[in-house]
Amino acid sequence: GRVIDPASGLDEVTDVVLKEDQTRLDVDGGTIGGLLAEREGSIDDNLAALNELSSSLIFEVNRLHSRGRPSMPLTSVTAERSVALADQALALNDPANQSFANLPFQATNGVLPVVVTDSNGNRTITEIEIDLDGIDAAGNPGFADDTSLADLATAINAIGPNITAAIDASGRLGITTAAGYDVSFAYLQGEDGPPDSRLRSDTSGVLAVLGINGVFTGTDAADIAVRQELRDEPELLAVGAGSGTNETALAVAALRDESMPSLGGASMAERWQQQVERNAVRAAGERSRFESLSSVRQSLEAQEQAISGVSLDEESINLINFQQQYNSAARFISVVDELNQTLLSLV
Repeated sequence: GRVIDPASGLDEVTDVVLKEDQTRLDVDGGTIGGLLAEREGSIDDNLAALNELSSSLIFEVNRLHSRGRPSMPLTSVTAERSVALADQALALNDPANQSFANLPFQATNGVLPVVVTDSNGNRTITEIEIDLDGIDAAGNPGFADDTSLADLATAINAIGPNITAAIDASGRLGITTAAGYDVSFAYLQGEDGPPDSRLRSDTSGVLAVLGINGVFTGTDAADIAVRQELRDEPELLAVGAGSGTNETALAVAALRDESMPSLGGASMAERWQQQVERNAVRAAGERSRFESLSSVRQSLEAQEQAISGVSLDEESINLINFQQQYNSAARFISVVDELNQTLLSLV
């Protein structure tokens, strides 16, 4: 049987072998064969659907939360995703970058606002361009000029002395502010209109991919978890991009019914319902097949019983008949013997 290991994303093959000489058996029937076939069919399908939903949930919630400004000033934040040393100078969208190539979600071309605020509320807003278009400076396909993790750290450090970024020994990007300053990654532009229409935030998704200021860690259903810092300090949960706003919380709540490209244009609720309906149709079909096969089996068993079955009543009657026939035969022999004795006595 074949299955995808959720931890590594690699194929795992299950073989049934003899214990003594490890001879491989091709099992396609019986209980084991049925279980393997079921795992490779509906179970793998359900796991894939669950992973797809979980990946979308992780990315979309983190994307929204990363732009929020928690009530507790954010003075230091570290990415959840580790990037191998060999990948740190490679563009985030470079297929050779193994730290990102196999992720179920990716960063795209966009802008990352970095807002540094002092204790008096004065802000310095810098918008960093995240170039991930796959085109080099000469206009040819290539990734040499696209943004890498090292480029992102350099761009943040260029903002000024009150904020620094560094990649630690584990390959995680850390962002730290000077004393009396905090950092956020969105701001409200202008004064007119609702907050969600004026919000400038990370349009590239790079924060969500790196796991900076997010809610969840992991990539799918196998390893999804709430970020440890949030569990330790709930005040780091961000509900809006500024004081007294809640657009982040409302946006997260709206994800349930929002159309998502990662789900083929369906919402999370629709995708879940599709899988439930698929399972219901599959279950109904299997139930109908089971009932049909059960009827056929019962019919065959009845025919077999009619041919080879034993009726106790019928056999009891036969035993009585055989006993009477035996008694009759014994009486006849007795009478013949008496006649012979009588004849012999007359001679």
